[in-house]
Amino acid sequence: ALSAFKFSEGRSDLAYGLVKYNVPTGRWSEYKKLLEKAELKNKRDKFQNFRSIVYSQGEYKAYIAPKSSIDALLCGEATDCCMTPAYPSQGWHCLSGALLEKNQAIFVVEKGGTIFSQSWIWYQDLKRDDVKFTGVCFDSLETVFKTPKELVLIFSIMQEFALLLKKEMKLDLIWFGEQGIFEEDYFSSIEDEVFDLCYLYSVP
Repeated sequence: ALSAFKFSEGRSDLAYGLVKYNVPTGRWSEYKKLLEKAELKNKRDKFQNFRSIVYSQGEYKAYIAPKSSIDALLCGEATDCCMTPAYPSQGWHCLSGALLEKNQAIFVVEKGGTIFSQSWIWYQDLKRDDVKFTGVCFDSLETVFKTPKELVLIFSIMQEFALLLKKEMKLDLIWFGEQGIFEEDYFSSIEDEVFDLCYLYSVP
């Protein structure tokens, strides 16, 4: 813990996050560099006015993490997914975009300050048959949850948050990517009511 605090040069939230999520020391420098870049970027992004949207269910809270927050920075470590420096051409690329690009962000679900699930999201203007649409894609859902009961819970939380976001941002559509643990059958019952589901693989 002391070495993490010294490395972070007094940034206690970074030091705490590195220790809390047991981040290997070999990754510390990459996280620090990305955090510094995120702090220098213009904070006025597409999701800037919607970070106050919070959906709560029991002890869990769902929201879009601020660009330069430790929640966003260490979301890959928290959920043991590829959004870490260990995967430079895959998840690290996605995380960097979420923190640095104006149309991208990180959605998180946490309890008591600990992240249990997260998703890389982005805003996009689309055109289909000469009709223009606006939408947000939840690229995947990464989570530490494993049991069917836990997965139903996290899907429910994400679904309700997506509804709030769709309403507040006045979006036409919400997408979910096929990667991660999305189950098509789970969403089939609500597809006609709320979501236009499609499966995206490419970086926007």
